[in-house]
Amino acid sequence: MAAILSRLMAPLEKSNVYALLIGGLAIVTLALWQFQSYRPRDPREPPILPAKIPYIGHLLGLIIHQAEYFQQLAYVARMLSNIF
Repeated sequence: MAAILSRLMAPLEKSNVYALLIGGLAIVTLALWQFQSYRPRDPREPPILPAKIPYIGHLLGLIIHQAEYFQQLAYVARMLSNIF
């Protein structure tokens, strides 16, 4: 795996494009994470259900567990409402 990645990245290692791309991607990722983490939530809204993989975790859960995933989310929501 590392050998394949090093072959793919070899042409980019000597250029500033690679550094700018990684830096830009890191900034966008951090900005999106901050936006999601610190947005105000109305107390009347239901709790935000955590996903194991941010942004795509619920999508993967639906693909893997199909209709049962909603039952799992309902269980998690009940547990969270008992805690808070």
